[in-house]
Amino acid sequence: MDNFKFIAMDETKSETKVAGNIYLYDLFFILIYFTVSAMLGTIVSSALRIPYYAFNIICALWLTMKSHSNKQRRNYQSIVLFLRRDYRVYKDIVVEDNRKDTNEEN
Repeated sequence: MDNFKFIAMDETKSETKVAGNIYLYDLFFILIYFTVSAMLGTIVSSALRIPYYAFNIICALWLTMKSHSNKQRRNYQSIVLFLRRDYRVYKDIVVEDNRKDTNEEN
């Protein structure tokens, strides 16, 4: 009975790839984003409609990219976490280095 060992897995979550680096959740996010931007595009001036759609394509691609500061999340997830944080709990820790540089006086 003492020979049994339990192995705990770190994470078993996997994302479903559609093609290349595009995952299923990202595809749904982009489709919903484009649907909303197309509905709002009807109220945009006809002279600005092409730049509006180009801007939305760039934003949709950037939002679904992996976050540079948090590799486990997408950019839109990092933004949501940033906006939902509790300001009373998290405080910036500022450490000032008041030591003299020894190379300055030599």
